[in-house]
Amino acid sequence: KTEAAPATAEVAPAKVEDKAVAIVNGVEIKQSAIDKVITAQMMQFTGGQPVPEEQLNMFRQQMQPRILEAMVNTELIDQEVAKSGIKAKDGEVAKFLEAQLVKMIQGSGMTLDQYKEMLQQRTGKKFADVIAEEAKNPEQVKSFLQMEYIKKNFAKDLEVTEADIKKEYEDNKETMFSKPATVKASHILILTEAKPVEGEFADDAAKVAAEKAAQETAQKEAKATIEKVQKELKDGGDFAELAKKYSGCPSKENGGDLGDFGKGQMVPEFEKAAFSMKVGEVSDIVETQFGYHLIKKTGDNPPTVTPFEEVKGQIATRLEMMKLQETQKTLADKLLKTAKVTYPGQATPAPVAK
Repeated sequence: KTEAAPATAEVAPAKVEDKAVAIVNGVEIKQSAIDKVITAQMMQFTGGQPVPEEQLNMFRQQMQPRILEAMVNTELIDQEVAKSGIKAKDGEVAKFLEAQLVKMIQGSGMTLDQYKEMLQQRTGKKFADVIAEEAKNPEQVKSFLQMEYIKKNFAKDLEVTEADIKKEYEDNKETMFSKPATVKASHILILTEAKPVEGEFADDAAKVAAEKAAQETAQKEAKATIEKVQKELKDGGDFAELAKKYSGCPSKENGGDLGDFGKGQMVPEFEKAAFSMKVGEVSDIVETQFGYHLIKKTGDNPPTVTPFEEVKGQIATRLEMMKLQETQKTLADKLLKTAKVTYPGQATPAPVAK
């Protein structure tokens, strides 16, 4: 149930009137419930940092219609589940939550141990304690009961076959499950940025002329320096040592090592040279917007495709979630046809962002 904010999230109360924004078969959905979800989502985007009221209001305007639709749909299904008489036995909610969370973790590519460590560092809580705490949350109980109801009545609609998973893999192999080619390189950079001109000038034109002259001087000096470095390299100088001595890039501390990078990560002139060279080769002088470079290619990593078996579980989890959401939407649409849903203060139903 995507509309239910985690019980562990600390959210600031929104400064708006707490009124009913929708009434679903007599059950009110309050503005405060929507604001809780909006604030929690905003805090996720900002990494848990407080959200300024102005920014929160902008986000509220954008997200409220979609969140309200989800909450109305959820309330419709919850009411239907309540009519069915399904109950949760001791321990079932915790077991359900743990299974769902493990699936989500696996779907993200993280291991359970990695998640537990991250959880401990960020919240100071153990995985088992969080599960036990969340299992007492009424919204999580509703999620469990809703899932039980849907599995009982729509099991066939939730099925994900091996063929479904393989098709998803093949359809997205080039975009989601492939890593493009990268290279590893070091460089020596001689910056061409001129120092600011000082003194008084007769007019703007004189200042511009002085700046142009300073830039030309910096360009000539940088060119002379890179040519000197190039000669030292050809005479047997060590690339890493020369980078530490001459380079104007922070990478000089590591002997000019830039690590691995792919296409689109460096300026065009630098990228073209690095990708066209052989491993171990040093480029001729390369000019970019930053200055003059000498590039040494130290590694070549061809494109790779992640094997199907490695991502099979992630794909299955994503497809299961998609099928569940589709089933919930279909059920909610059906229930909406006979439900009484009103939106206080509005002549027509609240507009929904699609």
